[in-house]
Amino acid sequence: MRIAALTAALMTAAPLAAQDAPVAPAVLRAVQEATISAQISGLIEELPFQDGAAFAAGDVLARFDCARIEAEAEAARATFRAAEEVRSTTARLARLGDIGKGEDRRAAAEAEAAAASANALETVVGDCEIRAPYAGRVVARLVNPFETLEAGQEIISIVGTDRPRVELIVPSVWLRWLREGQQFSVVINEVEATVPARIDRIGAAIDPVSRTVRVTGSLTSDAADRIRLLPGMSGSARFPDPNG
Repeated sequence: MRIAALTAALMTAAPLAAQDAPVAPAVLRAVQEATISAQISGLIEELPFQDGAAFAAGDVLARFDCARIEAEAEAARATFRAAEEVRSTTARLARLGDIGKGEDRRAAAEAEAAAASANALETVVGDCEIRAPYAGRVVARLVNPFETLEAGQEIISIVGTDRPRVELIVPSVWLRWLREGQQFSVVINEVEATVPARIDRIGAAIDPVSRTVRVTGSLTSDAADRIRLLPGMSGSARFPDPNG
């Protein structure tokens, strides 16, 4: 959808020949974005951040009610500790020749099985909290506290707070002069600001219908950090006249 919108804007823009310099529609996109899903089924106990709220890397974005799972994990740890005691004792007795090697191996196998069970439950307990993979903002909470979720159900959509990238769809004939590293400026409609930018990547294929190519750039001025630039903002990318 976003490529189609950019292409439509490009096709309705004034012809390049009538402009002093090449201009193309531009959209800001988040460098990091994710929709996070539940890893376990259960009652969601806490969603600390509302839509639009900022969070730091490592903050808890969602917490499940895991009292039963935590109790099971503690019981598994106790079983493992007991199995380890038995293994240690049987190993000592086996060295002294008081018991056979078969009994020693059986105790070792039971201790390993108890360890595996305890580790599996520890992993589930770890899934009871969902922590932010990076600093960012909440785009949307997709569920509410005290709802019961299924594993795989979407919980929250987030974006990173890194400086957004710039996405353009430009005429394929621009490839005659467009290069990675090339400087240009972006006029952002929503904040009425002009920010310098640089071409980072040029698409690997041309759309044969619209005769356009996707281009990705980055904002290069610290001024971009002083303006609240949000993913989805749009405007126009303006390049120096390649003929002049």
